[in-house]
Amino acid sequence: MRSVKKVLGTALALTASIAMLAGGAPVVLAADVAGDIPIDASHFPDKALRACVINPNSGVPIDTDEDGMLSVAERNAVTSFSCYGGVDSTQGLELFPNLTDLSIEDVSSVDVSKNPKLTSLSLLSGSFASLDVSHNLQLKELNLDGGKLTSVDVSHNPELTKLSVYSNPLSSLDVSHNPKLTELNVQESALASVDVSKNPLLEILHLRDNKLTSLDVTHNPKLIELFASNNALSSLDVSKNPALV
Repeated sequence: MRSVKKVLGTALALTASIAMLAGGAPVVLAADVAGDIPIDASHFPDKALRACVINPNSGVPIDTDEDGMLSVAERNAVTSFSCYGGVDSTQGLELFPNLTDLSIEDVSSVDVSKNPKLTSLSLLSGSFASLDVSHNLQLKELNLDGGKLTSVDVSHNPELTKLSVYSNPLSSLDVSHNPKLTELNVQESALASVDVSKNPLLEILHLRDNKLTSLDVTHNPKLIELFASNNALSSLDVSKNPALV
């Protein structure tokens, strides 16, 4: 079986090389996705990410038979993946169709459009300026702390329960399409306003160090924790928040 995988790997590597010559950049072809693939620069261009595939941070091997190839079964078995430090591209993660939990630190380019089963996404200290999670309809937890984002669109994530965008230069944030949200952290940002009236399940709200001049939490009866210091608030009505009074 191992020899067969190696033969397939050689053929696929040759196909990828031809694609590179034709297009000038590594290309993952449909034929590659359908069969065994090598853990190489054609399929995982980023060196740091590739190293995490070879030696996962979790300690749980992805290449279970250690032959340098990823079979369909091995790729389908990956539900959780983490990689910390110096990742320039997440290309290759689309080869893990059952990925539900993804955590990457210090990443500069992210594409999770081919990971529709994601329920938890953590991208701490990222340098990317934009993020598309419109294809991740099952997403429940999103952590983007310490990034460079000026905006983030979560309007396509109705299952979202936890959103943290702490220390990003966000000037606005729309959470009106996230009715299941229970935790929201937007501290140390640049928000001039935020509307949480469509988040009746909200329990934790952190808005410290922003530019808020008003805040309405009368539609959040379950609120048990509220941080809103270092804003320009002149008053705050918490009469509808019994756990805060």
